Amino acid sequence: MVGVFGQNLPREKREITLPSGRKITVLEMTGREEMLLKIRTGKVYEALNNFFISLTEGLDGKGGSPDLKQFDEMLIQDRNMIMIEVRRLTHGDIIERKGKCGNQDCNADMEHEIDLKSIIDSFKPYPHGDKREFSVKTDIGEIWYEL
Repeated sequence: MVGVFGQNLPREKREITLPSGRKITVLEMTGREEMLLKIRTGKVYEALNNFFISLTEGLDGKGGSPDLKQFDEMLIQDRNMIMIEVRRLTHGDIIERKGKCGNQDCNADMEHEIDLKSIIDSFKPYPHGDKREFSVKTDIGEIWYEL
C-alpha cells in the first residue's frame, strides 16, 4: 500500500492455522480489497478468490500469495476462517450492530455485539486435514465422504 507521500505503509499481518491444518498469513485489508468486493460483473466467485489472493501470503510456508487454483481447491471452512481473520485484523474483534425491532407494534431500539474471536475459537480442525475424500468405518460397513 502506498501512502500519501509515496512510501509503502506497513500492513498488519497474522499467521493462522486453518481448520485443515494448513498455515497461512492474512493481511490487513485496504481500500483496494474493498473495491474487489464491489465488483459487479456477475463473477462473484472470481472476485472473492482475487480478494483472498490479495490478502494472504505464505500458504504452507511458501513465499508469495497463493494462486487462484489453490483458493479454488481450498475447503470452505478454511476460506471462512480467512475471511473472519481479515475482518478481525482490519476492524477488530467486535462487530457492533444497532437497529430497530421489525415488529411495527414494538419498534424498540436494539443493540447487538458479535465477538469474532469467539467464533474463530469455536472452529474445529478437520479430522482428515486437507483431504477431500475419506471414509469412516461403522459396525455395518464403511461410509465414504467427499467434501
